[in-house]
Amino acid sequence: MTGKTEYLAHTYQVQDTHRCPDCDRVMDAATGITEDAVPRDGDFSLCAYCGSVNRFFQGKLLKATEEEEKIIDPEQYRLLKIIQAKIRSDNSARN
Repeated sequence: MTGKTEYLAHTYQVQDTHRCPDCDRVMDAATGITEDAVPRDGDFSLCAYCGSVNRFFQGKLLKATEEEEKIIDPEQYRLLKIIQAKIRSDNSARN
């Protein structure tokens, strides 16, 4: 190991589909930036279509507030923002 954090990407089909609160697209899979991608209450989710930061809560997918985003691990938050920017850049290039 070179001192960098290694991230695994395991994609899972989720049994209960959710819709993104921002773009209303169906979210039917999860890919983790850590070893486990099975969504649980309190987990954050990034919409692969619009880049919205969302959070699982009591079986629902809700838009994460700015206050909630502040509790994300700083390294994971940095990666989330990089991926979010890429999603949004790709989407604007298509439109």
